[in-house]
Amino acid sequence: MSVALLATSEGGRATSVGMQGARWRPHLRVPASPELLGVVFTFGGGPEEVEPGSQCEAVAVLVYTSTGVDYSVLQPGVTAEIVEGTHVVGTARVVDLLGT
Repeated sequence: MSVALLATSEGGRATSVGMQGARWRPHLRVPASPELLGVVFTFGGGPEEVEPGSQCEAVAVLVYTSTGVDYSVLQPGVTAEIVEGTHVVGTARVVDLLGT
């Protein structure tokens, strides 16, 4: 996924996101759908911290597939909001599907 965090001045996070060790667990919401899709972002060889207002590439691990959550809306080219609680803190565009 291509991840873009909103700047703090645009309503985004006030702090950076730690990307190593699968610590960031926001939700994705595809516009026109109220469903929140739980993910864990992993960044492998990417940056350790991503600052508000910056962009990076990441892998989104789909957390709840075994419980029946339908992630099929996340197809290449789709852009989703990144949501923490009730706040939209960025966007994520699906670039490719792994493991299919």
